[in-house]
Amino acid sequence: MRSMIKSGLSAYQAALNCQQHMIALAEAFVERTVLEQFTTVLETQKEESTYSALQQLCQLYALHTIEKHSGWYLEKEYISGAKSKAIRGLVDDLCLQTRHQAQALVEAFDIPDALLGHQSSADR
Repeated sequence: MRSMIKSGLSAYQAALNCQQHMIALAEAFVERTVLEQFTTVLETQKEESTYSALQQLCQLYALHTIEKHSGWYLEKEYISGAKSKAIRGLVDDLCLQTRHQAQALVEAFDIPDALLGHQSSADR
């Protein structure tokens, strides 16, 4: 951006030219922060059942994030087509496994019925 401004572009136009890169950087920062928080909680978790559920969610989050950006990874040759396909399969498997824990996770995170599309007992 600095070089664009030095070459005569306004700061506004330089920012517009870099906007997609800045959004991608912000998204990557958030994804990294979420993953770091997951691993921090996992390191301190003592209850085995909670640990295994959170570990599964962490793996699902990490693999889903890689899958979401697989086009970029393939383009840069960080992963092969076969690995990309394998990651997609792992995400599908983890979704199936996590599905069985959905109700417990909803309760653990205290997600309100309104966000789930359910009516609460007070609304009935």
